[in-house]
Amino acid sequence: MIVRQTRFYRLAELFFDEEGAPPAVDVVEYFQRSQPRPERRARNREFHTLHIDLEQDPELLFSTFSKNCRYKIRRAEREGFEELTWSPATPAKVDEFVAFFDRFSVGKGLPPAPAERLHALCDADLLDLSAVTCHADPLVWHANLRAQGRARLLHSASLYREIDDTGMRNRVGRANRYLHWRDLLQYQQIAVPLYDFGGWYQGRDDQELLRINAFKEEFGGRHVREFHAAVPITLRGRAVLRARDLRHH
Repeated sequence: MIVRQTRFYRLAELFFDEEGAPPAVDVVEYFQRSQPRPERRARNREFHTLHIDLEQDPELLFSTFSKNCRYKIRRAEREGFEELTWSPATPAKVDEFVAFFDRFSVGKGLPPAPAERLHALCDADLLDLSAVTCHADPLVWHANLRAQGRARLLHSASLYREIDDTGMRNRVGRANRYLHWRDLLQYQQIAVPLYDFGGWYQGRDDQELLRINAFKEEFGGRHVREFHAAVPITLRGRAVLRARDLRHH
């Protein structure tokens, strides 16, 4: 659980069927529960993702990857990449990740990194960071939430779109697959039983999200339906969620 003060309200976030009474807050957010919240005022919505079982032999796990994915990882292993892991992350490394992610987000037209939330997760020892570098230059970063027996991808960032050279772009793609593989092995070593790819697009129209789906499919896994829920605790919380409902319609 983390508790954050936003601009207008106080928020508690719980993860993966975590239970517990949060301190005085206006809204409680439940992320990726196996079942919807039963409260009458709860705003439940479906969330789809891919789960990878880490309680299997590494060779068997690797064999479930696509042929293309296995080839690119093996090639990456010969290219002299260095993998770095911070588990749990430190505040200084969070700042490094945020700076890298913000360069990445400009290239993709995305919002900047949620720095305040990442630091809250870091302060609670729930955030892991990893990176692949080449000659000390970072090519790819991953940010994973680790809680309740699960590691969940929050953010993956590379400077792929800043690179014009096709060979180098392909190299970054291999580095990204390699880092995912190394993340999985790292979590196996510390007995985390489940890896969550952090989302699965259910639509058919957004080509960028469909490409992300295809990338995730290369690592196997199984499709899972879960639930996000937001529950107002105070009158301020009810107003916040009503305003959120209006924005989404």
